[in-house]
Amino acid sequence: MNSNATELVIALATHVIGQMQTTFPGWEEAYVRFHAVSDFQFGVRASYCTHNGVELISTLRHGAFIDGVMRLGIQLREALSNGDNKFCVGLFRANSRFAYRMDYEWNDLAKWNITKLNGASGLPEGLEALAPVE
Repeated sequence: MNSNATELVIALATHVIGQMQTTFPGWEEAYVRFHAVSDFQFGVRASYCTHNGVELISTLRHGAFIDGVMRLGIQLREALSNGDNKFCVGLFRANSRFAYRMDYEWNDLAKWNITKLNGASGLPEGLEALAPVE
């Protein structure tokens, strides 16, 4: 990873963990999924865990939080690009002990979807296959 990408991941961690600390008391784990359909179509989905369960983060109620993720996600995607090859999904995970991890998917736009539709948990799909955040 180049130094610019490293700085962007640190900025993303600072943004997400800072917002979690101030906006979502009692959070234990946070999941933020940035996805890019194209160079002009982006989205963010996020959720967090407390001792009571999993909650989705509203993009309408927490627009500044989501906008910050979007801005940093777009920059990170460019920083990690190899010509026209860019990641399509970035999954940021953090815990309340300030440990975090960033994972990337380069081909499967559906990877690590975060939803509660159709009985889903609100956690990223396929989370169990990822290395733990330590």
